[in-house]
Amino acid sequence: MSQKCCLKVLSEGLKRLGQPEATRSRRVQYKEPIVEMILQEMLPGFVCGKADLTLYQFNAVLVQDYYWLYWNFSSSTELISFAVKVQTTGWIGFGLSPNGQMPGSDVVIGWVDQYSGPVFHDRYAYGRYAPPIDPIQNWFLTNAEVEDGYTVLEFYRNFITCDDLDNEILLETARIVYSWNDNFYRASFPISISLSKHTTAGSTSINLRGGLPNAPPIPEDSQSFTIAVNEVEIPNYETTYWCTGVALDSSITEEEKYIIRISPYITSGSEPYVHHILVYVCDGLDNSDTGKGGNCDTEISDNMRNCLSQTLIAAWAVGGSDFVYPEHVAFPIGGPNGEQFAVIQLHYNNPEQVSGITDSSGIVFTYIDTRRQYDAGILFLGHAVAPVMIIPPNTNNFKTIGLCSGPCTKTYFPSSGMHIFASMLHTHLAGSGIKLAHLSTAECTSEGKTAYQELQPIENNPHYDFNFQQATHLPQEITVLPGDTLLLECKYNTTGRTGVTLGGESTLQEMCLSFPVYYPRMTELPKCVSLPLFDNMDQFIDNYVPDEHKLSFYSLTPGSSAETLESTMNLLKWTQDQINGYQQYIYQEGLQWSSCGENMGYSSTVPSVSCCSYEAPDVCTGTEPAPCCQRCCHAKCGTDTTRVSALMLILISAVMTLLIL
Repeated sequence: MSQKCCLKVLSEGLKRLGQPEATRSRRVQYKEPIVEMILQEMLPGFVCGKADLTLYQFNAVLVQDYYWLYWNFSSSTELISFAVKVQTTGWIGFGLSPNGQMPGSDVVIGWVDQYSGPVFHDRYAYGRYAPPIDPIQNWFLTNAEVEDGYTVLEFYRNFITCDDLDNEILLETARIVYSWNDNFYRASFPISISLSKHTTAGSTSINLRGGLPNAPPIPEDSQSFTIAVNEVEIPNYETTYWCTGVALDSSITEEEKYIIRISPYITSGSEPYVHHILVYVCDGLDNSDTGKGGNCDTEISDNMRNCLSQTLIAAWAVGGSDFVYPEHVAFPIGGPNGEQFAVIQLHYNNPEQVSGITDSSGIVFTYIDTRRQYDAGILFLGHAVAPVMIIPPNTNNFKTIGLCSGPCTKTYFPSSGMHIFASMLHTHLAGSGIKLAHLSTAECTSEGKTAYQELQPIENNPHYDFNFQQATHLPQEITVLPGDTLLLECKYNTTGRTGVTLGGESTLQEMCLSFPVYYPRMTELPKCVSLPLFDNMDQFIDNYVPDEHKLSFYSLTPGSSAETLESTMNLLKWTQDQINGYQQYIYQEGLQWSSCGENMGYSSTVPSVSCCSYEAPDVCTGTEPAPCCQRCCHAKCGTDTTRVSALMLILISAVMTLLIL
């Protein structure tokens, strides 16, 4: 594409940006002589003319050897630029889907006609047929070229266009749809063309805004070390948690270092089996623990097992990539007064029970010698990994919670607060949505009552994908003050399952976890987890359990074995009323034991924000939500923050045993 043609495309696109009535959003009118300078400022990596794909910070291979996606984005301008490179001289499709399917997708289709030049349109897919052109064009082409059988299209759009036929690009997992046709296509009248069917099409999950734009460069004098398992023959079981103890190198233990990047290292051929990796550092191991590995449940020492509740320094899951710390933060490790050992835990997922796979996967840590302004920490937060988390079968909207209560944050958080700049969310196969909510007390309080308000969520992913899990950098740091509450809400879809799903380590069991990355580091708070105390179980039994099963249910406690919990819960047929009742009595109104620090915990109710849930400003109309105290009567919305029950005192020993898991 010539420079003149490129500038013409840009000029037309920017003229459209200056027409609010055409795009139904607030835009700025740009003058043609400075269009390229403006685009370069708004879209890092923008090129007018021949594409330079190395200028894009983020990339993904959608189809190996055939389809590549590149992108940059700017939170300040709320613009995102894309490039697609496809091995074809025909048309190329790319877009955003609500669920990975074609209907409801916001797509672009373009190609380069060797006679008339580039053809490119914003379209909307109403069904499983060629999507018609959107009357309002909000995707704008900046470059198009064909060379050696490959077509490259470069284009951009706003995160939010305020067009009903466009899907928003938010800080969450996006369902990307892609397609292409291999045949050269020429159309004299592109507005009325009927496209030939795609040769190849598919979908994948990507968090387009989850990376760190303009990440600080890695210094030339940085160094690295690797913590990995050593030639493990992956067991031919569906689920294995493998732990290996490692003595940190003397170069680390003699002088403190500062981690600035975490990179997964997955052995070639092990990719289908390595589901997630956690790395902890600790003291207390001895030489007999290092260099060895085994099943985390049955084959490691108590010293290694204790390390799994100490300082978490890395968390990676399938779909994740490198994690780079911002320039003012690094994670300290080692030194004469620091931890001297590490334990790496790998979750192997082997549903086909394949044998003969040898694995040496792990994490590569890039570090520098100089301390940055702040020391980082990673908090293990959510629902305790225990069978007391019970998810009924055949439901698509059951929610559990993990609570880091106000008393916990008041006890351990510094007065300046916990500053969160990144987060990773984690469930297993049934997980379909997950949100880390931030609650604070509203100023409209009455005596003995506290009104809670939900602030902007730290991370919200309503389209969670088990096969795509990565740490997400937040657009702005979020400060959580002492006394605030962190509430992790996990939604599950167990449609098709005939029995209850318990919390646990197996992929077919469930988790509800988050790993906020923050500063300043809180060495006394590695974990903040919770579980239900079953204080309202009697009410659930009285209202929803048939008489012939009541006695079995009355005997349940949070400390009951997984086998007992599963067999008893499976006595129910689990109607929708029973599912709703269980969620209400156990997770919405029931007591939760919030554990934080060493042997410290609080029995707390779940704060209600039904009156003061978070409402985002409407970017299309500029409307701001009403303040919390104007939206509800605090006397009506008030909730006791903490209460202790006799049942909790009876069950405390069982609860603490479960929290160790």
